[in-house]
Amino acid sequence: MTIDNQKNIVLYGKASTILELLDNPKYNSLKIVAVWPNELTEEASLRNALNAKGLEINVLVNKNGIYRSFPEALVVATDGYSEDLIGLNSCKIEELELEVVPVSQETVEEPVETSNEVVEEQVEVETPEVVVEEPQTPIEKIVEVEKIVEVPKPCLFTDEQYTELKDSVKAYFEYIAKLVNSVRQKDDSIYNMNKELQLYKNDYYKKMLDGFLADLINLREGAKSELVDLARGNCDKKQVLGNAEFYLGTIDEVLRTHQIVAKGEEYYLNNQLIYPSPNVILPVMQFNTGTGREKQQLELGEVVAPEEASMSSLLELFKEYQARLEKIYNAFDLQSKAINEVYNTAKLQQNAADGHFITPIAVKLIMLFNNVTKRVNSINDCDDESASTIYQNAIEYALDFLTRMLNSLDVDILQEQDLVALNSETEKLDLKYYRILNKIKPEELEGKKLVADQYMSDCYLYNGRILVPAKVKVRAE
Repeated sequence: MTIDNQKNIVLYGKASTILELLDNPKYNSLKIVAVWPNELTEEASLRNALNAKGLEINVLVNKNGIYRSFPEALVVATDGYSEDLIGLNSCKIEELELEVVPVSQETVEEPVETSNEVVEEQVEVETPEVVVEEPQTPIEKIVEVEKIVEVPKPCLFTDEQYTELKDSVKAYFEYIAKLVNSVRQKDDSIYNMNKELQLYKNDYYKKMLDGFLADLINLREGAKSELVDLARGNCDKKQVLGNAEFYLGTIDEVLRTHQIVAKGEEYYLNNQLIYPSPNVILPVMQFNTGTGREKQQLELGEVVAPEEASMSSLLELFKEYQARLEKIYNAFDLQSKAINEVYNTAKLQQNAADGHFITPIAVKLIMLFNNVTKRVNSINDCDDESASTIYQNAIEYALDFLTRMLNSLDVDILQEQDLVALNSETEKLDLKYYRILNKIKPEELEGKKLVADQYMSDCYLYNGRILVPAKVKVRAE
């Protein structure tokens, strides 16, 4: 993408990458009006780094800042695309090309004064300069060299020998150029293939992880709701068993959603046993190294020069090199086969890696399911009061288990006390952390501020990205 130097630019990405780009003289001509860290945790460090450098650049924290302050700006992603850039005018830093504006001769010339004396002096100075420099222009020098080359000189070769040698040399270097271009095309193919595969894998694993995180969050919020119901009391054993059966069914549904099949007490993923005895084997990438014949085909080798110092011997030497270059070029189908083998084996590797990615999460869910089931089964022989106590202990265990599980997956949980502390710092509700369940009329907010009245759920973040906002009921105060 080619842009002019007057286009407003907003840099998006990691703070470290943005700072490196600002230090790069290559991008000094960019009109950078703002920077936008892709993680909220880097906002303060980025501001401090800019202040230390003496740079007065706006630091944005979300997409609304661009819409409001720089609606026509181009967002340049320094670390690849993100969901934050959807709907914005954006491009990657690799796609950015600055427009070079040529400077005309008129803009370089200094203004000439209008007095007659100055004009006469300029004419006297410029006239001899034109006369002196004219025969020394580069074009005339080239013509003089060509005239010298064209002067006939004594030659040891006949015309036929000279023509044949000239054609051989030309063909020799054409083969070299052809070989270099072929290597470049192969490298481009490998790069593009790996790039597409990596983009697919990044998006694939992101969707897979987001699905698991959403299910784990729902299970945790379900456990919190169960504890609220138990705290109200008046639950007989029949009602407790009904609630327990529903909660266990929710866990079982999550396992089946992610292709985890139960066969008795055993659980399988992609027809491989993962619990109680994991049996997922990661295949090793193996390639056929061949017999060495391929390596010999890709080497030019040493050609022994003939002892006879004659024109015909020199021609034979060039022909031998041409033949070997052509053989190397034709042998490049071996590289294509190797690329396909790498790609196919990588796909097998990915299938096994998927199992390793899913298995740890799945095994923990299975352990949770079995533990809660075991506790619930002991309710059958208890009275109503003991049944509620046993089920409450089981749900408290599930809540703690799911909290630790989410934390191990780098999910931050903002509970009510965390959100209250956050609101006290900002002196107002930061609406990006909340999903408001009730409505407040505009006239009720005149001269007042919005405060959280009742917290219905927690807020969940993954690497600074909000997965699920907290559900709250608000009031005007």
